Amino acid sequence: MTRTEIENSVQELYVGILGRSADATGLKYWADEIEAGTMVLENTRAAFTQQDEYTSIYGGLSSAELVTKVYQNMLARDPDSEGLAYWSSELDGDGPVTPDMLVLAVLNAAKEGNGADNSIVINKTAAATDFTNRSSDKVADKEFLSAAKQVVDSISQDTDSVTEAQTLTTSLLSGLNDRFILKINYENHTLGAYSVDQLKQDAGPNADSTNIFGAAEVVSIGDNQKLKVTLEAGSVKNGIQWYSRFDDQQELYFYYEITYAEGMQWTAGIKGPGLGAKVGDNNPTGLNDIGIDGGFSLRTMTREDGKAVQYIYDQRKEDGKAGEDVDLKTTNGDPVVFQPGEVIQISQRVKMNTPNVADGELVTTINGEEVLNLTDRIWSQSGEDGINSLFFDIWHGGSNIDKFIPSIDSHVYIDNIGISTQPITPDLFN
Repeated sequence: MTRTEIENSVQELYVGILGRSADATGLKYWADEIEAGTMVLENTRAAFTQQDEYTSIYGGLSSAELVTKVYQNMLARDPDSEGLAYWSSELDGDGPVTPDMLVLAVLNAAKEGNGADNSIVINKTAAATDFTNRSSDKVADKEFLSAAKQVVDSISQDTDSVTEAQTLTTSLLSGLNDRFILKINYENHTLGAYSVDQLKQDAGPNADSTNIFGAAEVVSIGDNQKLKVTLEAGSVKNGIQWYSRFDDQQELYFYYEITYAEGMQWTAGIKGPGLGAKVGDNNPTGLNDIGIDGGFSLRTMTREDGKAVQYIYDQRKEDGKAGEDVDLKTTNGDPVVFQPGEVIQISQRVKMNTPNVADGELVTTINGEEVLNLTDRIWSQSGEDGINSLFFDIWHGGSNIDKFIPSIDSHVYIDNIGISTQPITPDLFN
């Protein structure tokens, strides 16, 4: 099957079994599994019936009620008495028929009949696909699931019902919660210098910068546009430094893509972005006394030769140093080393600690591989502060200035920046 055929088949499962449009993340997961050969469609159907959502819909129903529910989901009608009796008997008997097989049988019969039932299947799948494609930026919460069901339930055999469902989708999406707290890519930006005004449009009015003028510009790279950051020779902290402030959160996901240009001069370190927290208007410095909340920051940065580390300001101290380097390692135990010219996809999941308990979490993933998993951190001693800031730094720098000064200009390219309450995948920026 082609990718489109796979996604269409999975969408039919969402409609027939769960009675709703697919969420983009779920659809992608199942389609990826089938396309990779990890699962086949038959396994996927069975897996749907093992989900909590399935249990919440069908749990406690008799076989007759289950058959009726599937018919209503897929065909927008009740089964005829003969079909109801047959399938109820099959589900109650000792034979091999399972609920997912019932869905397949109803679906195949509708398609083979090529009548009103087939029109309903086609229309429901089309409306569901439209909803899925336009709702990828929304949180798949209770309100989302309700909207996803309303769209499918509105469909009839009339093709005009698809157009009406699209209008309904537009209305429903306006009332759903956004998946992203912050989402930036540069495809629709004007090429040229990147200003603080543009930053505030991208990252919100609470975003601010200590250094962006002249160092950043939007450029065209192949078929994409990216933010090009110039790290000038001869000094440190030349590059970009900005932050975005938002409401305290207990758990967040952060994603961005970075490319260090060919000929990169790493020096002793290049700071990178990361989530964190400010306390009041004060930036975290890593110098607050143990037990005194001073905020925290979790930036991913490079050291000599492109070695990647997690650079942490938090309640934990080592030899009086402000920041702590935590090595990033592959599943084989090898150090992570960034290569010039490579598009690097970096993501973080940060979870706040229980007050006065060292159970804060940080998971860092690079190009889909988990390279760090911390579960013993105190991000806020009191628990009064949550994750509330993105610190976006790209510059050479550190305490021993001479080691960080580059002798040549270097360039870094940034794209697809996102902060969300849910996991972020690259396709969400398409």
